[in-house]
Amino acid sequence: MVDAQAVDLAVGGERQRERVRRLERGIVFHAQGSQIVDVEKAPVVDLVRGHAPVGQPKRLQLEQGMQGLCRLGGDACDPNNDNDGCTNVQELGLIPTLGGQRDPLNPWDFFDVPVPPLLPGSTTGVRNKIISLSDVLADLAYVGTTAAMPGSPNANGAKYGSDLNGNGIADGVEYDRTPSTMPLQPWRSGPPNGVVSLSDVLVVLTQVGTVCM
Repeated sequence: MVDAQAVDLAVGGERQRERVRRLERGIVFHAQGSQIVDVEKAPVVDLVRGHAPVGQPKRLQLEQGMQGLCRLGGDACDPNNDNDGCTNVQELGLIPTLGGQRDPLNPWDFFDVPVPPLLPGSTTGVRNKIISLSDVLADLAYVGTTAAMPGSPNANGAKYGSDLNGNGIADGVEYDRTPSTMPLQPWRSGPPNGVVSLSDVLVVLTQVGTVCM
C-alpha cells in the first residue's frame, strides 16, 4: 500500500525545488549594486550573425543598420562626401556647368570660394554653390598670399594663414587651387599648392557659370 502522505510530500518537495530553479534562472543581481535583473525578459542577441536583439523595436534596428552603412560610407549617410558644395549625384552627372564630370571624393575640383573675400574688415564671406565673376574677384583679393608666410598680409590685408570665418581651414587654402591635369576637362581644378597667384584666378575663370544648387 502506498503512503499518500509520503507521495504528497515528495511531489511537494519536487515542486518547491523546481520553483527555486526557476527563480535562480529568472533573476540575477546586477553587478553594480543590489538591483535585480529579469534574465528571462532580456532580449536575445544573435552573437554569431550580429543580428539585433529579438525584443528590440524595429525602428531601433533600422537606425542601427543605417549607422552600419554610415561607417562604411555611402550616399545614404552623406550626399556630399567631399563637402565641396556639389552633391555626389551632381558630380557624377554629365554636364560640367551643373557640377558634373567631377570626382565626388575630390574636395578641390569645384572652385567655389567665400564671397565676399575674407578680409579683416569683412568676415562674412560664404560659399554659395555658384561660381561667378564674384568668385574671380574674391580670389583676386588673395593673390600674393602664401603658406610659406601665413601671417604676412598682401596689399588687401589678406593672410594665407588666417581663419576669419572660423571653419578650421586656413583662408588661403579656400582661395588656392591648381589647374586641371586633364586637358579635356579644364574645369576639374586640383589641390592647393600653397601660393595664391594669377594662375588661381584663371582656374576660377574656367569654372565661371557652374551651379550646384
